Amino acid sequence: MELNDFFKSLSDPRRGQGQRYPFESMLWIIFLGISCGYIGYRSLHKFAKANEAYFTDIFGLKHGVPSHVTLRQLLLALDKDLVKQRFNEWCSHQDLSPLDWVSADGKSLKSTLSDYTESYQDFCSIVSIYVQKTGLTYCIADFRNKKISEAEIVRSLLPSLQDKGVILTLDALHTQKKQ
Repeated sequence: MELNDFFKSLSDPRRGQGQRYPFESMLWIIFLGISCGYIGYRSLHKFAKANEAYFTDIFGLKHGVPSHVTLRQLLLALDKDLVKQRFNEWCSHQDLSPLDWVSADGKSLKSTLSDYTESYQDFCSIVSIYVQKTGLTYCIADFRNKKISEAEIVRSLLPSLQDKGVILTLDALHTQKKQ
């Protein structure tokens, strides 16, 4: 499955009226921006603006690149569970060879902290399984730390690697005995 097919498999959550930018074009701009390290609506717009001539030409944008408000509205309107499911489907089409190095790790997402005055704070995290040879993610899962731990999420993702013959690297966190 091509990445563009992944984008086409998502439904456009915007109203039909007044759409200035094609849905897939906006997804490409967001994807490329995040891949280049631009996180956040304003920085994604800054990335789009810096590459405006290219994006306008390649996507045939009549009105330049979308503003940070337009990017924000699209990202907030997307069905996150559907995006995650379809992204995992797209990623899982990678061919893993025996002895490929695969890493699993979790990262906390910036600005998701809640209960900051409590002794046990809650925040959103994402766990990804990363293939070293291709430099691509194999699958992802998100979680809130108050509900489940990173170790449990990694254990739930491991069956997708079963019988692939890969070499798995993990943090020391995952060496604990089950209690």
